[in-house]
Order: sequence, then C-alpha cells, then structure tokens
Amino acid sequence: MFSAASNGDEGAAKIVDQAIQALGTAVKALIYMVDPGKIVLYGSLFEDSYYLSRLNSELQEGVDTRHHVVIEKSRYNQQLEDRAACLLAVQDFMDNGGIQ
Repeated sequence: MFSAASNGDEGAAKIVDQAIQALGTAVKALIYMVDPGKIVLYGSLFEDSYYLSRLNSELQEGVDTRHHVVIEKSRYNQQLEDRAACLLAVQDFMDNGGIQ
C-alpha cells in the first residue's frame, strides 16, 4: 500500500493518509493517558521520510506544551526480527487470537 501511494496511486495515498491520521490520533491519546517521556517508532512505514514527516506533523497538532515527548525512529528499525525472536512469538500468539 505504501509503495503504491509513493508511486502516485491517489487512492492508496488517501488510504495511507487516513491511516497516518488514525495513528496520530492514537499516539496523541497515548500521550495524554500515559504522558511518556519518549515514543520510539518502529516499522517500515517510518523508513519513508514523507510518511514519517506526515506523522510528525500530525502529532504536533493538538498536543499542548505541558507534554514534552521525544518522538524518534528506532535505531533498530526493521532489525528486531533477527534480534528479538521472542517478539515474533508474541506477535504470532496475538495474531492467532491469543489462543494456542
């Protein structure tokens, strides 16, 4: 989907932009509920500078100055599959409804 959007597919770009808005809304809710000092973004989406900057812009809207949250891309982005196999086991467990 991200590739199609990056290659000019307007329908895909609209869907991806809606996903970024939804992700931004969810992260802002997290900021207000948990008030973390840092949020680390992990995943292939954040390798694309356009979408990373769109998300950062989305996150700047509506967060008041009392919440000082550092938002950065993981330095291990797209490497944890090799370095943290237990995360994949947990993900597989959750993908299967949490039942084994």
